[in-house]
Amino acid sequence: MRFAFFDGLLEDHVPASLQRALESRGHTVYNTGKIGHGFVFETQPDKLSRINRYIDETIAAEPDFILVFRPASLPPNLLDKLRRTGAQLAVWLSDDPVLWDLSYRPVVDLYDIVLNSGSERVLKFYDSHFGRAVGVNFPFWTDNLSFPYVYGEYKPETVAMFLGNVQDEVRRNRYFNLTSLSTNLRIHGNTGIDFRNVSGGYLDSDREVVQAAARAKLAINIPQYFSDHSGLPTWFAGLDALGTFQYPSRVIQYAAMGLPIVSVTPDRSDYDTFPELQTVSSVDKIDEMVEGLLSSESRLSELSTETHNRFRSHFSAHSRAMALEHIAQDDTWRALSAGDRARWFTQFDAAGELRETHASDTPEEVFHCTTRPDRISTDLSHDSVQSSPSNLPIMATVARGPSSRIAVIGEGWTRASSPVSVAHRALINLGHQPIRVSPLSHPKLFVQDKSREFRCFVVTRLLAESVKPDLVLFVGNGHGITESGRHDLRARNIPVIVHHLTNRTLNLVSSKLVGRADAVTVTHPDLHTAIEAAGFRTVKLLPPLVDRSFTEIADSRDSLPPKIRTIGARRNDLTSEKNLLEDLAELDAVIDFAEDADRDPLTVDELVDYVRSSVAVVGFDSTLPDSQPSEYFAFALAAGALVVTPRSAGAGIAGEPGESHITARDRGEVKRKLARLSEDEADYRRYISRARELSKSLFSAEAFIGSAIHSAKTHADTLTTGTSSIAVQTPYPNQGTLQHQNWRSTLLGVSATRLKLAVSYHPPEGVLRTRDVSFRVRLGDLVVARLPLTELQGEHTFFIDLPSRYPERVVTVELYADQPLSFFNWRRYTELTLAFSESALTSHLSTVQIGKR
Repeated sequence: MRFAFFDGLLEDHVPASLQRALESRGHTVYNTGKIGHGFVFETQPDKLSRINRYIDETIAAEPDFILVFRPASLPPNLLDKLRRTGAQLAVWLSDDPVLWDLSYRPVVDLYDIVLNSGSERVLKFYDSHFGRAVGVNFPFWTDNLSFPYVYGEYKPETVAMFLGNVQDEVRRNRYFNLTSLSTNLRIHGNTGIDFRNVSGGYLDSDREVVQAAARAKLAINIPQYFSDHSGLPTWFAGLDALGTFQYPSRVIQYAAMGLPIVSVTPDRSDYDTFPELQTVSSVDKIDEMVEGLLSSESRLSELSTETHNRFRSHFSAHSRAMALEHIAQDDTWRALSAGDRARWFTQFDAAGELRETHASDTPEEVFHCTTRPDRISTDLSHDSVQSSPSNLPIMATVARGPSSRIAVIGEGWTRASSPVSVAHRALINLGHQPIRVSPLSHPKLFVQDKSREFRCFVVTRLLAESVKPDLVLFVGNGHGITESGRHDLRARNIPVIVHHLTNRTLNLVSSKLVGRADAVTVTHPDLHTAIEAAGFRTVKLLPPLVDRSFTEIADSRDSLPPKIRTIGARRNDLTSEKNLLEDLAELDAVIDFAEDADRDPLTVDELVDYVRSSVAVVGFDSTLPDSQPSEYFAFALAAGALVVTPRSAGAGIAGEPGESHITARDRGEVKRKLARLSEDEADYRRYISRARELSKSLFSAEAFIGSAIHSAKTHADTLTTGTSSIAVQTPYPNQGTLQHQNWRSTLLGVSATRLKLAVSYHPPEGVLRTRDVSFRVRLGDLVVARLPLTELQGEHTFFIDLPSRYPERVVTVELYADQPLSFFNWRRYTELTLAFSESALTSHLSTVQIGKR
């Protein structure tokens, strides 16, 4: 069969393990990966546009069976597109029944198959509401590739582990319940304020979970009590009566790794399908249960084996793959009672297909099948660059294209680690001829910006005549280009790239730069989203970069100095990390920042010497918003150091925590993580290997800048094609009435004074005619043109004068209803063709398709 997985979970091992299992059984799987987050249906046009692209890709895969992992990613009108494919459409309700009111109840009837994740009480709740047998119990799963059997592999650092967060409204009681125990334990998750010092550190990856589990004697589970949702958006009448979440993901992970499990449950019958769980009725009885288990090492060992065997039989990805195969062909489950459907998954026993596996096994040894397909692409397009790191291309070597003369304009030439220095070296490695252009080297090419928005403007005419570039690369936002200067470069067919914008919002300065560029790279996701929403398509989200000149020198050096040291431009990069700094002091770390030496590394050799260390602690750049990575981060990874960063939500792309580097925030966390790696040389080497892979793929300056150059040249070529009309369908609203219907926006060049707009409107006979619907153009919130649709029939060209020096540069073309319209009336507008451009091709887009995306 051809399966398709739509969207994913934060715990990506869940869909990934199921994909591996299905492929091992001869099926093919198209997996979109994680698309979004949240538990309410998406309404933002840019997010819906992205979802639509994934829907189209899913349809193109021609699946027989589509499994949706996050119902909120598919509002009913978008879900209908998948229904029309003829494939069986199934949904897994992983947060059953908490999201009942928010995103489960509205779509249950739109799916062919509903896979619940709850006990008999939950299934009866669904049945009573819909008057039929709605779904079957389909609890969490994983495999031994993500979580191998590791019980007893290392000397215990704690008696018990708890895997999960304990800091928010629903989960905070867990913290106080767990810390009331006399059992020695560690909590691995977000702990909030840790009054009792029980945090074992947040575990960033499956690998770190395995490392911690191998050093615990057993695991504890306190389930989610639905009554704790009272007063929250997830609350609905009757939720408390449904009890607790039956099998949270941590229980399945514990079982996969062979940890004996002590679980609190008000109702032991909830765990009839997992009899090996050691249950107690309340938290205050955990200590007694643990003490009894610890009294017999042989019994603990037996319980570990029994627990793991139960996982292999009924909670492994292979058992879920068998269940999917069955339910796709057999719907006799619909005649079963809720109790039988709650136990339905236990008829699929995968133990016979899986042999015993351990952490030392390689993926090929774990499964007699192909592992998950290589998700690495060879495309550095817009979509791939903004994807997760594991989706990005490995490009250790980059093919050279035609050589170009490239004017490089920016600041920081004296720092070997600066973005402008990295870009300059990368261009040389790509076979181009970069020319440094600055007020010091070429003073006649710069004039003062009297508005003081930029340090200075580039005189493009003199730049073109003296430097003769084929392309201009601006690094940062210190130097600007006027609108007339951009016209001059465009007339000379010289593309412009604006590289390494670091601000969070699309302010006036950055909008001027973006509006005059052919390609843009930014470090902050919010800025990336804002520029995309404004209609600029050749924008890329920029990770920290390292060039091949550095990696070649670093690879040639001898073994690293055996020390722990901080690396960064300034002390402020780590000042706020009190717990981490206290741990480093106890580890006798060398506190070393570039500002302490009164100068930054000047040459690549000096930069290599500075970042080389067995363990490198790299803070965030304190001069940038939202914890963006330090410019030294990628260099430390490439030099072969085990990199440690503060743990933060952060911004931008910063490697793969728990795979390429480790993070730490809580007291004692970095010491525990380093201690675990000191016991496992192979695991330490895996971190170093992955870090170096990323430095030659995701963080490759040559690959990224080469892609930006290609985008800029391609975009500049399209500007010569002129303006054309592109047919689009009039959008239909999701609900019966609609007050305001937006169309796509675009970003104007900052000194544009007139907008040229071509409209072709040919409604079919009998279309409802009303003056209540207007075609209008907005500049920000200012309406600059408006015309009722009744006056638009035929071909029209409008020239719209724009207000002088108006600060808003985002233009939006839209249909607008002055009063609510019925769905029927909207449907009768069947086709509207629009295209627009600025006069004299002054914008970055001269032709744009305007339509609901």
